[in-house]
Parts: sequence; structure tokens; C-alpha cells
Amino acid sequence: MDAPFKTIRRIVEGVHNGRVYSGAEAIFRALDNRRLIWFYERLPGFAEIMEMVYRLVAENRSFFLSITRRFFRTHSD
Repeated sequence: MDAPFKTIRRIVEGVHNGRVYSGAEAIFRALDNRRLIWFYERLPGFAEIMEMVYRLVAENRSFFLSITRRFFRTHSD
């Protein structure tokens, strides 16, 4: 495998109808969120902003995981 492990951890890919999608678009398609897909494909600037947000989260997974755990933890005790 040529891509460094650090790069691989930041990339999400998905296949839908024979096409390969990556990043934010792959997430929207995996969630089958038609509204976000519509915005991604048609709203000027939306795709670029979502890809920047995706990269920010991907490059700081530990930080965002700690925030998620803090605010969305289950209270099963």
C-alpha cells in the first residue's frame, strides 16, 4: 500500500452505484441523506465548506471523540 497510514485514517470512501466517493460526500451518501447530497451537488460553496469541516474532524479525531463522549455519553449507571 503506497498511501501512508496517517493519510488512510483521514479518508473515508464509499461506493454508490458503481462510483467511488470520498470525504464528506461519502458520509452523506452512506447516511443516504438526500437533502445534504442535494446541497453538496448544487449549492455553491457547500461542498468546499463540508470538505474543510470533514478534514478538520478527520485530522482531530481524538479531540472530537472526547467532545462527543462528554456531551453524548449514555447514563446507564
